[in-house]
Amino acid sequence: MLGQIKPPSKIFYGWWIVLGAALGSALYGGVYYYGFPAYFDSLVKEFQSTRTVLSGAFSLERLEIGILGPAGGWLVDKYGSRKIMMVGVLLMGAGFLLLSRVHSIIEFYLVFTLMIAIGGGLGFSTAIFTAVGNWFVKKQGLAFGLAQSGLGLGGLLVPLVSLIISGHGWRIASLITGIAVPIVGLPIALLMKSNPEQYGYMPDGETAASREIKKVSQDKDYSAKEALKTSPFWFLSIAFSLRVMVTSAVMVHIMQFLLDNDFPREIAATALGSIAFISIAGRLIFGWLGDRVSKRFVIAGLMIMLAVSLVLLGHVDNLWSLVIFLALYAPAYGGLATLMQSIRGEYFGRKAFGTIMGFMGVVTMFGTVAGPLFAGYVWDMTGRYDFAFLVFAGAIMISLVLTLLAKRPVKTDIT
Repeated sequence: MLGQIKPPSKIFYGWWIVLGAALGSALYGGVYYYGFPAYFDSLVKEFQSTRTVLSGAFSLERLEIGILGPAGGWLVDKYGSRKIMMVGVLLMGAGFLLLSRVHSIIEFYLVFTLMIAIGGGLGFSTAIFTAVGNWFVKKQGLAFGLAQSGLGLGGLLVPLVSLIISGHGWRIASLITGIAVPIVGLPIALLMKSNPEQYGYMPDGETAASREIKKVSQDKDYSAKEALKTSPFWFLSIAFSLRVMVTSAVMVHIMQFLLDNDFPREIAATALGSIAFISIAGRLIFGWLGDRVSKRFVIAGLMIMLAVSLVLLGHVDNLWSLVIFLALYAPAYGGLATLMQSIRGEYFGRKAFGTIMGFMGVVTMFGTVAGPLFAGYVWDMTGRYDFAFLVFAGAIMISLVLTLLAKRPVKTDIT
């Protein structure tokens, strides 16, 4: 039929969606999510700013994405992942090009938050992960793990970004990125298809003969309004908010923390990239495990692991202690990022995945806003990050309790 996908082999097209999501995540991770903190010290010097003020841009970006999250999710649910990803890719690429020309902290804030952040959020988060969530149900944990492994691979680009900044300046690095994003991102967007049913497929590659199974599955799906009425939605949203408060702060500040502790810049940049790369193991292993045992309990175990690593981070002062921190933190970080996506799909279904993801983003934005700002403020006041890391470990333990309280909802309970 018109528009039907013709797979090149017996490979289920959903796995091509996963491949596209992994490639998009790699690009996003390398040039922005992990790569942009490599600009941090250069931007502080360029604009003669404090770490708190510059961290505010990262926090404002997360505030903005959180507020716009429901709208972005609705746009993806309505118009499809491909179109929205294309818009996001072009907006982000144009943002990096303009960033290479800014000359004040205000101009930086405007370009970073209104173009780079919105474009990245739409194109490389909401669009691609909604597509993955729509194409898989039973294998959602593995699918998200594979898709998000690209984010980890993108971390391998961080030393390259840092090398370009060191050798040629942050403006040249931004210019190169602005050219690369659409060249790489637009072909990836062409792989994105929103719903398997439109192309004669069923989720997970089930045969079309299982129509009754499809109907039962759809009957269990939640609308955004229904999801908002459940306590698990709020327990998970607050738990995720606390988790991303911690990981966003670590991502923004860990390179500065290591430089403050006399680690060479090359080691600090490699450590930042290593978090991304090592997290691949956590994304794959714990995503796979979450398809076989309770995702809630797997998440709880990973949160304990994350909290221990944060306590250790305050005492990192040599290479071996850094290695131990990375061995604990990175797999836990990666597994939690994957399971946050898949447990949402397991609890609330596919019908409004993008919109529900957006509403959860409104809650989680408070954590992503507070984390980098709090860590930057602690450093500005004390010249150290130790107290911030201890507070973050405590926040993860609260997140652990909320996760255990968030049992899977039963739709018949909604009135």
